[in-house]
Amino acid sequence: MPLKVNTNSDLSGGTAINDVVANNNNMTKVIVNGGVTWQKVTASFGGLSGATPSSYNSQVVIADQDEVTSPGSPTKTGYTFNGWDPSLPRTISADTTFNATFSENTYTITYTNLQGQTHTNPSTYQITDTPITFSNPSGVYSRTGYQVAFAGWNPTGISAGATGNKSTAATWTETANTYYVAFDKNDSGATGTMANQTFTYDSAQNLTANGFSKTGYSFAGWATSAGGAVVYANSASVNNLTTTNGGTVTLYAKWTINEYTITFDSNGGTPIAAQTVDYNTTISEPTDPTKTGYTFDGWYYSETNNNGSGTAVDWDITVTANDTLYAKWTINQYTITFDSNGGTAVSAQTVNYNSTVSEPTDPTRTGYTFGGWFYSETSNNGSGTQVTWPITVTANDTVYAK
Repeated sequence: MPLKVNTNSDLSGGTAINDVVANNNNMTKVIVNGGVTWQKVTASFGGLSGATPSSYNSQVVIADQDEVTSPGSPTKTGYTFNGWDPSLPRTISADTTFNATFSENTYTITYTNLQGQTHTNPSTYQITDTPITFSNPSGVYSRTGYQVAFAGWNPTGISAGATGNKSTAATWTETANTYYVAFDKNDSGATGTMANQTFTYDSAQNLTANGFSKTGYSFAGWATSAGGAVVYANSASVNNLTTTNGGTVTLYAKWTINEYTITFDSNGGTPIAAQTVDYNTTISEPTDPTKTGYTFDGWYYSETNNNGSGTAVDWDITVTANDTLYAKWTINQYTITFDSNGGTAVSAQTVNYNSTVSEPTDPTRTGYTFGGWFYSETSNNGSGTQVTWPITVTANDTVYAK
């Protein structure tokens, strides 16, 4: 370092330099008239542990004459360089070490997706605080129909030696609740069993098809209470019947009494109106039908050749199913009587309704000629309309010889 002196001027109030002693080409002292000496001094630089650069070259200056200048601004991860201590530039009178001074940086930590929950983690940090592992939030949020659990932070913390503002997000698991549906036949007279059905919240599913039965009744659907109205049809798709995890919802079978019809087959007789009644209700015998040429013999559960047969109906009857009853008829018999009006006797003929009777052998009468059979008579002799043979019999009748 050159001396910052003017060799043509005096350095001590008019005294000129008269000798310079050199050592290894570096000036160690200057001797001037009057015995005044200026020393060479060294400025060293420290406090650079962990900094970049980790060292600076020292500076040699004339004590109290030359200024020591800043060798530069070192950097240090996680810190801000605040200058040299003592401050520079300055002159020094003896060897001096200048230390770099740093202040530790403070960084922010941002927490997201907290879903309204709180936590005790720091909002700021410095490099000397690292590593940091984030602790769990103080609670979990609620979601209807779900079990919510904290699943961790992303990232889970701040690694050793990290710097800069950081952000982490809370992660959560949401597990849909499981619940069960139980089925109640809701009537002591119903039969059958049904296993509980498992459901997941927010997942629609068809109800198990009804497995109960009740004689004389039809399944109408499911109610949510024993005495309630039908809410769900058989095998209906349902969803979110309860928000309780592990809960059981009971559905109650509802029954509608069946109606059955008794139909009357008159087998050619006058029609009889059918009767429709509830299951297990009794009906009484209707008014007898009529049929020309026949006598009604009652109602039967089956028929043969279009006529009631088998078991006769014993009134009143209790209706448990649709059924048809059949009228039974007995054909009437009618007699054609022959009045010979004094002639030889002719036997009467009895035949079924609508059957034919042929002409009998003519009667005889002494002194008379037989003139045929007539439907009426006058003075004991056939008259009116003559019979045309054969005749179809639909009623009792008498024909008269003429």
